[in-house]
Amino acid sequence: MIYGANGEIFKTWDDAKSKVESVPADAAPGTPRTYPVDAYVEDENGNRVQVNGFWFSELSEETRKPLLRELGLPITKKIMYRDRDTVSQVLDFKIEDVWDRWCNVVVKLADGTITNRTHSWYFSDMNSVPEKENAATPKRKKAVTTKKTAETSDDVPGLPNSYVVFDLETTGLNCTNCQIAEIGAIKVRDGKVVDTFSQLVYIDFPMPQAALNVNNITDEMLADAPHATEAMKSFIEFIGEGAVLVGHNVKRYDLPIMKRVATACRLDFDYAKAIDTYQLAQLAWPNLERWSMQVLRKLLNIKNDDAHRALADCEDEISVYDAIRNGVKSGELSIERPRRRASRPGAVYNKNWGNKVKAKDIKPTTDKFDESHPLFGKLVVSGDVAMFDGDRVRTWQAIANVGGTPQDNITKKTGYLVCGEGAGMTKRNKAEQYGIEIISADEFENMFKGEE
Repeated sequence: MIYGANGEIFKTWDDAKSKVESVPADAAPGTPRTYPVDAYVEDENGNRVQVNGFWFSELSEETRKPLLRELGLPITKKIMYRDRDTVSQVLDFKIEDVWDRWCNVVVKLADGTITNRTHSWYFSDMNSVPEKENAATPKRKKAVTTKKTAETSDDVPGLPNSYVVFDLETTGLNCTNCQIAEIGAIKVRDGKVVDTFSQLVYIDFPMPQAALNVNNITDEMLADAPHATEAMKSFIEFIGEGAVLVGHNVKRYDLPIMKRVATACRLDFDYAKAIDTYQLAQLAWPNLERWSMQVLRKLLNIKNDDAHRALADCEDEISVYDAIRNGVKSGELSIERPRRRASRPGAVYNKNWGNKVKAKDIKPTTDKFDESHPLFGKLVVSGDVAMFDGDRVRTWQAIANVGGTPQDNITKKTGYLVCGEGAGMTKRNKAEQYGIEIISADEFENMFKGEE
């Protein structure tokens, strides 16, 4: 049940929304919906206690521990607040309001500063990584005390020091049917570059203008280049057996293309592991709005006048990988994934929470459309897109506002499948079956921001 501030009982959030004014009429897309409802936890004596609107210090000892558990915060350790540059001890906090599946928390720091509202899940994430002074616990030391060899002596868990970074230039954004125009790769051993690979690849049609504008690879440059089979054989020989492949957005784009082309050429494309620097960057710098190479170049002061050529992009991707690896090694960055907390029966307010808005419910907030926009008139299915903070309603609204039609599921009339977070293989397989164009989250975001 969801308990209203005036004693009402709502069975669902939709019921609460229909009874109270939860969103201003002129609210921008993505505005949090706040309801006049109360949050309760069950204390250690089995009593239901209201916890929103009260500072943590005002609650009884019996209520504090269940509340900490519900918010995913440490019970025996200090609670910390981490922003982009600093980590501060929390003096006190309170749940300000409750909406959909989250609650907003106000935090009072030890220096007396009171922060703006932050979602409860983000607050718990701040405390999911041990503080620096507690990082070297005996248990953690035992986990990393293994027999070291020359190959692993400088390794960081999950981020090896020997790998092959690679990048493709292609004829388009659709990883199900575009052709490879260039392959670039750099082999790294024990942190040092030991070999490079750069190969243009012949394509059997003129380079599309849109691709030419990006990669600057002309038909003349490809006239004497080897066909895909020969180029792929050379690349596979270059990486060797059991290679660890590294690249930016490789899991959503480059690797599916390589696997498809290798299969068509009847070649075995084998590797031990793939590491995606796009996904690493999302974890290492969660406060960035986007994690494209263009954004990361600015963040890390990487200057490259030859970006969008395969080998040059590989050099930049090494710089990104090294920055993340060194940051993790020094403790300045973390690539630990946020823990997903299961709902606990003690918290009344989190039952039946969830966003029940459907794609078909989204209507454009404008009647002025640019008919040249690639999504205009298209039916689009999307996964979670970082540009819109993983909020599918905001993503759908953006699609509708450029003249597209967002969808929950794929049909034969679907124009695009956006493979963001949460777009699984079932949808991808169905899109391939129907011949629907598949684009990555980065490519989707480029349609709105004009970046690479």
